[in-house]
Amino acid sequence: MLGVHIIGPRATDLIAEATLAVQNGLTLEQLDLTMHAHPTLPEAIMEAALAAQGRAIHIPNRSRLPATWGAPATSEVPAPSSRERTGEGRITPQATLPLHNREQQMVAPVKPPTPLPATAITAKKLELKKENRDFLLRIHRLMQLIRRFEERAQEQYTKAKIGGYCHLNIGEEAAVVGGILPLKLNDYIYTSYREHGHAIARGIDPRAVMAELFGKETGTSHGRGGSMHMFDAKLRFMGGYGIVGGHLPLAAGAAWAVKYHQQKDVVSCLFGDGATNIGAFHESLNYAKVFELPVLWYCVNNRYGMGTPVEAASAVKDIYKKACAYDMESIQVDGMNVREVLLRTSEIVGKVRADSQPRFIEALCYRFKGHSVVDPDKYRSAEDKEKFRKADPIVAFEHELEQSGLADEEYFKAVRQEIDAQVQDIIKFADESPDPKVEDLYKYAYAGEWEERQELRGNPL
Repeated sequence: MLGVHIIGPRATDLIAEATLAVQNGLTLEQLDLTMHAHPTLPEAIMEAALAAQGRAIHIPNRSRLPATWGAPATSEVPAPSSRERTGEGRITPQATLPLHNREQQMVAPVKPPTPLPATAITAKKLELKKENRDFLLRIHRLMQLIRRFEERAQEQYTKAKIGGYCHLNIGEEAAVVGGILPLKLNDYIYTSYREHGHAIARGIDPRAVMAELFGKETGTSHGRGGSMHMFDAKLRFMGGYGIVGGHLPLAAGAAWAVKYHQQKDVVSCLFGDGATNIGAFHESLNYAKVFELPVLWYCVNNRYGMGTPVEAASAVKDIYKKACAYDMESIQVDGMNVREVLLRTSEIVGKVRADSQPRFIEALCYRFKGHSVVDPDKYRSAEDKEKFRKADPIVAFEHELEQSGLADEEYFKAVRQEIDAQVQDIIKFADESPDPKVEDLYKYAYAGEWEERQELRGNPL
């Protein structure tokens, strides 16, 4: 590309997609599958003017439209279906569909994974001994599943299967798995927008997670939430939230309800280091301590808030020390060591459950990718990234398992192949799932079904 004009409501999309294309070294054919059709300069100006009146309509690139666009479909040139529309004003030509679905041809049958049992996690349970082999290997498999799921999610984003924002847990698997597994099934979880791994670790079907990323009806939120809004009421996974720190007051409220009903549940609230610099963080911690609420504040400190290092944004570099201002027990753990995170989190959760006092955990880790899938990640040095790559939590755990004689490289290779096939099946499920019905646009907007409450229907225009 020699150059582009940048104007109009979709300018940031264009920048992000062009950056992603360059970062991944895409060919022109692959670029065709990745980028939205953006308007010409006159169309962009018109669209910007319409946007000022709240009437913006993104205009597809005319050169990409079939000759019969807007005309009745014929047997020679079928009209684009809803499945071929992958975004606002975005048309996937018929000729490119085989490339989009190439992974379907490689799917191999795979048995459903066995979920990890809800069992007490103790130091003895985490010892590298033969009697713990099955439990430890299932933890390893879960970490591998999250890693491969996220890698393939990034790939699907470049193929225009996933729209909107998309934040990955790659590199954070130990902090994610270690922070979720110690919780009981009756405990509540509130987390932020980087939550695909949290949902999978909680036991949500990975197919439903991927389907949500694809915006499909079979997704965790019926395709209405996307990457940042996973949800499962039965598993008390109360959602990912797109507003930084916006869910902390909600977690405090949930903990208040738990205490009011005299239950023994724990509310776990997971967030990033960037959320600790906002007012809602301090208000929520203060409120939780004043009213002695059973909430675990769990900070996944991946060392960067978007592109800003922690030490450049926070007056206190060690995040866990911020909880001391509220007379709250707080600890810092190695978020790259899954056994350490599991043990220390289990201990803290047990204390919260026993005395209904809030506590704080900071899990130090490192995300291997940029802030989101379109972040070129130029603000971190190659040396810095390589240093933490050598501390990969999955590789480190595999080394422990191998050194203790519980597994070997052949086993790890077989697991990777099995998981790769499973994730292929997950993608196939999401891709073939139906889109939400247009007539259901207002469904789930209010408590109770929209169609059953005539007083709410009115005239949407």
